[in-house]
Amino acid sequence: MVSTMHSFSTILVFLTLALFTRAADLPAYPLAVRNPYLSAWLPGSQANDLPTAQAQFWTGSKNLGWSILARVDDKTFTLFGGPGGTSGSTAASQSTISYTSTHTIATLDAGAAAFSIDFFSPVSPQNLLRQSLPFSYVTVTVSGKSGAKPDVQIFSAIDDSWTGGQGNLQLALQDTGSNTGATYMFNL
Repeated sequence: MVSTMHSFSTILVFLTLALFTRAADLPAYPLAVRNPYLSAWLPGSQANDLPTAQAQFWTGSKNLGWSILARVDDKTFTLFGGPGGTSGSTAASQSTISYTSTHTIATLDAGAAAFSIDFFSPVSPQNLLRQSLPFSYVTVTVSGKSGAKPDVQIFSAIDDSWTGGQGNLQLALQDTGSNTGATYMFNL
């Protein structure tokens, strides 16, 4: 009887935990974090809307201009960093966001393509040379949805806020009217 009650209590505790716990909501997600001078974060309040989210310096007091756009079959989508929307583009639809100690990974859908954006800040305590380099990486992985093979182009840019400037990021698509094919200018 005691063994049965103990088992029932254990099952009840696990059931309660399963019903009332969820993944931790972070106050900020790491994007490019190497040292106090290269430390860009995604505010947790913006984590579920990556296309309009804006990176911030680690103090939270300064927005950093960083945008990632994708052109899928001649239609432009904002994947990251288009606060207030980006002229001439459509916001991608975000599916998930997850994190580890060195990665923040988001998945998005845009047209006939599915995207995974991986913000990676490596930590190599055994390799002092690698650890001293101020590099952080972003990888955009693309796959076609439902067997589609979309034509995809990726554009990523930062503005002068990363070097202490004003950081007035304004993205605007502009068709240059080239007769050799569609060419677009991104004005930052």
